[in-house]
Amino acid sequence: MKRKIASQRYSQAGVSLIELMVGLTVGLIITAGAFTVLFSNQKLILEKDVMDRSQENFRFASTTITRLVRQATSFGFPANNNELIVYFDSSQRDCLGETNHSSVNTFKLNTDNELICELVLNDGTTQTVTLAKNVSGLKFAYGIQNGTGTTPLAYQPYLDSSDAINSTVDGVWGTITSVLTQMSINDGGAQQPTIDFVATSHLRAMTQLASTGGTSLVNPSTGTGGTTGGTTGGTTGGTTGGTTGGTTGGTTGGTAQCVDTMLANLNVSGTGFSTAKWNAISRTITADKGENVVVASDVTTTGWQIQKDSLDFNALQLTNTFTLPSGNKQPMSLTVRCGENLSSTINFVTFDCPDVLTKITLSSNKVTTTSSWNNYIAGKGAEVTVTVQPNTNLGDWKIKAAGDTNSSTENLASIQKYAFSSSGNKKQMNLTLTCGTSISHPIAIDSN
Repeated sequence: MKRKIASQRYSQAGVSLIELMVGLTVGLIITAGAFTVLFSNQKLILEKDVMDRSQENFRFASTTITRLVRQATSFGFPANNNELIVYFDSSQRDCLGETNHSSVNTFKLNTDNELICELVLNDGTTQTVTLAKNVSGLKFAYGIQNGTGTTPLAYQPYLDSSDAINSTVDGVWGTITSVLTQMSINDGGAQQPTIDFVATSHLRAMTQLASTGGTSLVNPSTGTGGTTGGTTGGTTGGTTGGTTGGTTGGTTGGTAQCVDTMLANLNVSGTGFSTAKWNAISRTITADKGENVVVASDVTTTGWQIQKDSLDFNALQLTNTFTLPSGNKQPMSLTVRCGENLSSTINFVTFDCPDVLTKITLSSNKVTTTSSWNNYIAGKGAEVTVTVQPNTNLGDWKIKAAGDTNSSTENLASIQKYAFSSSGNKKQMNLTLTCGTSISHPIAIDSN
């Protein structure tokens, strides 16, 4: 007998096209949301990184500038209000944190919005380093005592809006102790925050305090009474009852030392000439930019005063800085005095730099045409002749020739010839016209 086995059919059901599309759409929405959150978090992380780096740039820049100002012995004359020049003892740390390395640091911005520090090294060479990036703005102003009790210092830039020297600042330049820095940081946002901070030279502030018999020129007190009596020598003595403003000094701290040997303790230095003792200067000094009068550290300046031209006399400081007037052959005088009968004056004059570039022609023994200095295109020749038009005022212009083996500098003359010091191919000689320390016009000549 045969057994009939019934077969069973099992059907398998799938998803419809609509269900598949709905599922894919939901999946894409969830994926898009996840990517949105991811990209948003990534953007926040990048923005925070930019802000952190900007804050670190500001912190490091402000700390470095503040430290250099605090140890400053004097401030140099800036070319614009975006530049700060600090002189200090080379035994102190410079902007790189190194000691016995440099004594002049200049802070300014370059064209890439980087805060740079230019160092004048102890060997006379210069070095430039980048301290911070993304610094979009930098300005400096200097504290001027205005005599009011609530705001004893008013900060003003060295140059006014027309780029002329601010006479208010220039008149008290030797007593400046405080610097206001305004720094703008590019943190990636539409608005670039500007932060202000103030630094004060401790050495200069204490020098001012001592030279005025106890009156602080950084933050004078506003009380109405002084102290009675004082110590021998009058360094802390006061007047009974005092005067408004709370000064504690008597007439002048200590006894005036009015002897002419003081002049041998005054070192006069500046741009364009060698340092000399005041008493050894007998002729007018040709100089550039600014001058410093530095008193030997172990000498008492009590009773001594210094004057620029016909301006008011000020107390002689350990470091006294003055700006020469702009222009050619502009005079300036400095006078020191003590008491009624002892005084001495030295004189300066700026370099005479008339226009000579358009009055010079250059010719070569291998090139028949001549050219002016301004339009000179690197020429060739074994010998080059520099000719100046007749009756041209040559002023203080000099010409420097630097060849492959030697160099020389001499006053510019009507006709000068320069030859290559050695034979052979691919030799080069550089000629440079200079006047003072800031004007330089170089050209290069090939030998073949």
